[in-house]
Amino acid sequence: MAYFFMNLSSPDVNAKFPFMHRVLISATIRNTFMYFMMAELSIWQNQWKDDGQNSTVNKPQTAIETLPYCTNIVPNIKLLLQIFTTLPVTTATPERTFSTLKRLKTYLRSRMTENRLNGLALVNINKKEVISETEIIEDFAEKAPRKLQLIDWSK
Repeated sequence: MAYFFMNLSSPDVNAKFPFMHRVLISATIRNTFMYFMMAELSIWQNQWKDDGQNSTVNKPQTAIETLPYCTNIVPNIKLLLQIFTTLPVTTATPERTFSTLKRLKTYLRSRMTENRLNGLALVNINKKEVISETEIIEDFAEKAPRKLQLIDWSK
């Protein structure tokens, strides 16, 4: 994560973080923000430069690992990292929640209380499924061949 910020330049900041411009209203505020953002970015890059002395220190590889290194000197970078770490990577979790509720809310359970439904939904959504690789290989091997043999090669 630190490597990403080390290689950013002014046009990159404009391209990568356009949502920050939408938050700001006037052009003067935008220019001031960009001035502060570029100053913070310069401080952040200098913090992670290899000067030979800190070469033994492990640099953080993820945004979550990088957050503790954000000081009050770089509040905008800290805000961007916080936003980045809270954004979902995919929509799989919300979709899984809705499909689980569909399965739980069947005709037979339509009279279930809201409290019980929420409890069952949480248990079902957060369960950990452990899938064994050997089971997958065995299931795949037991199935019939997937390609049709149009020519009898035994003749």
